Amino acid sequence: MKDNLHLPQITLKFDGLEAIFRKLGDGVDADMTTLEDVARLAGVSRNSVSLVVQGKDLKKVSRENRARILEAIEKIGYRPNLFARGLTKGQSHLVALICSTEAEAFMRLHFSQLLEGIESATRQYGYSLVVAVSQKNRQGSLDFTQFDSGFVDGFITAETDIYYRPVGRQTRKGRPIIMVRNLFSEDIDCVGIDNVYWASVATNHMLKLGHRRIGFAAEFNHPEGLQRVEGWRQAMTAAGLPWDPRYVAQARFFSHGECVNAAAKLLDCPRPPTAVVCANDFIASVIIQEALKRGMAVPNDLAVIGFDDDIMAATSNPLLTSVRQPFREMGFQAAKRLIERIENPDLPVAKILIPAELVIRDSCGAKAAPAPRDGKDSPRKASARRRVLEQMRAQRPS
Repeated sequence: MKDNLHLPQITLKFDGLEAIFRKLGDGVDADMTTLEDVARLAGVSRNSVSLVVQGKDLKKVSRENRARILEAIEKIGYRPNLFARGLTKGQSHLVALICSTEAEAFMRLHFSQLLEGIESATRQYGYSLVVAVSQKNRQGSLDFTQFDSGFVDGFITAETDIYYRPVGRQTRKGRPIIMVRNLFSEDIDCVGIDNVYWASVATNHMLKLGHRRIGFAAEFNHPEGLQRVEGWRQAMTAAGLPWDPRYVAQARFFSHGECVNAAAKLLDCPRPPTAVVCANDFIASVIIQEALKRGMAVPNDLAVIGFDDDIMAATSNPLLTSVRQPFREMGFQAAKRLIERIENPDLPVAKILIPAELVIRDSCGAKAAPAPRDGKDSPRKASARRRVLEQMRAQRPS
């Protein structure tokens, strides 16, 4: 089920926006007047103030004058007009977060966290953010043409459907694009988590609890779903356990009917799995409901782990163990990388991985501390373990 996404957004007609920016450019005297105010208060020339503000040729301004200029700037609260200044460089200091009109339910759950991270980075680096909704073209790609104005410096998108890839690393007018969560595109900057690794962490947690019949449920035509299935497969193979096709179920991430069918496939087979790892929390919550309808106890008869750690994980009964995605940090790093590329177009393509976290609750049957963020013991914990083993060896009778 894919519903239209209703997003808080700044509605702008880009032709009108361009006219506004040009007007700002014509009215740079407002910015110049402020520079003159700083110069007058500091007792220096306007050119000296300009050099300090832009951070250029600072050797031409004495240390004493620099201190007086900075003091004057702080006193009168001067802030440079980034839009007007950007016109001289062909930049607007404006980036756009583009979402589709058919955005997945994931965005409804995590959009606020993602947006908070993006907005924090743009504000920190002196950029502004606009949120807009895009139609898809006939090929199923996001259509950036309606936003590809010379006064938008770059784009961020969180679309991950394998058919929703954008036109490439850049728009037709050379504006850079960065993807959040989609790590498949080789020529586009991407920010996300290592889905294969964290799905294997979740599966290994079930293995450590003693489970051997471990099922997996995911959407297979979705890049994140495919990666998480692979993580489950790798963990089972490493444990010397053959993965049984009967224990793998397909379900679109937010389709209740398909999730019910996936639960039936897993739970109604002759020897059902004793544990199920799910590629998102929605699938996990439906499987828990279906297990309870069959008189099964969770986690005693069936242990369940989800993925994303959204609101369903913290409100389900029992509380759901889940892999927590750092959506705010992903948004922050995406915006930061986009700004870096805007200011340095020749940077190499980057795949930025953000650490996730396994949050252990009731549904897996193990109330324990979360797994380490890198999947390994910390040095302190490893050292403590060595000390205990050494004491045990010392106490062992000869």
